[in-house]
Amino acid sequence: MNINSILGNIIDGVYNGPSINQREKIYNDINAEIVVIATVLPEKTTIKLSEVSGFTEAKLQITGIIAGEVNKQEIIKVQEPYMESSYRGRACMIVEGGYEPVMVDKEYIFYLNSIKEVNENGKVSYKIRKKIPLKNI
Repeated sequence: MNINSILGNIIDGVYNGPSINQREKIYNDINAEIVVIATVLPEKTTIKLSEVSGFTEAKLQITGIIAGEVNKQEIIKVQEPYMESSYRGRACMIVEGGYEPVMVDKEYIFYLNSIKEVNENGKVSYKIRKKIPLKNI
């Protein structure tokens, strides 16, 4: 099964496709705990770990669930492997492994793993394993 067969089975954010066993194979192949369709919200925060390392925390609103334990319409936080910084007074972006940041107000399929720490609101944050835009960007 490939991603095109998944996309063909999503109608109004509801997955109407293959069985749970087939869906488990999809996200186990990528080692993701959850697979969701989500829209990127405008609130992004840069978290600096040092002058040359850090990440960006983005918020996603879940619009569809393909696999995993989350709720539709839930807002979750994800860590993107890039951060905005400055070098010699000029804005720059430090990116890990050629990662392309998600675009605000766009919808993607996200393959996510939880980060084993809980934030101040008792919610788990997630790390992006893979993302696929749903529409041409």
